[in-house]
Amino acid sequence: MPGILQSYAMGVPVGWIAWNVGEGSERADELSAKAADAPEAKEIVHRGVLGLDALSQRGDALFVRAGLWVPDRVTGEVTATVQLELRRGPMDRDASWSEEFEHAKAFTSQRGFKIFDRAVEPMTVKAGPAIGEVTVLAERRGRLLARSSGSVAQVEITVFPPGCSEVLCLRTITAEQGLLEALSQEARAMAESLTVVVGPPSEV
Repeated sequence: MPGILQSYAMGVPVGWIAWNVGEGSERADELSAKAADAPEAKEIVHRGVLGLDALSQRGDALFVRAGLWVPDRVTGEVTATVQLELRRGPMDRDASWSEEFEHAKAFTSQRGFKIFDRAVEPMTVKAGPAIGEVTVLAERRGRLLARSSGSVAQVEITVFPPGCSEVLCLRTITAEQGLLEALSQEARAMAESLTVVVGPPSEV
């Protein structure tokens, strides 16, 4: 029987702040001080932390980490967000990278989302085989990002730790098209930083 993730850790590049989902409200002051200098800039980051933390706790997805890209300490402008999702797979077999890769390639747009461009590629990071997806789509309402061109770019990297029935999905989003290449590099760096420990499933 495949194992489950006993622990996992993710680093963030310079210019990013990250926290465990659910800790945003208690760490917002600390994180905003880490990312910005002036009171106005800190307030922008503070609101961003609270907003993304609350967003990450809605719905059925199990987001375990969240973060903001704040490259300019003077303005505190949030240029991208990141969420790390733990996806629980079936317990009677290993999470299938090949099946998920075929599914990703056959992706169809959900209702209300217009896809402008999309690319999918296989990749490998330290924690295991992965799938990289880059999608440019119509912007969703209620955005946290400071600026918008009417669409957002999303870089998603799904990692399949060997011998594990669970996967980790790293999702980064920016509203600035000019940052897509840089965001892809940042996302890759975070995916490469992932370390996992796989152990036997818990006895029920």
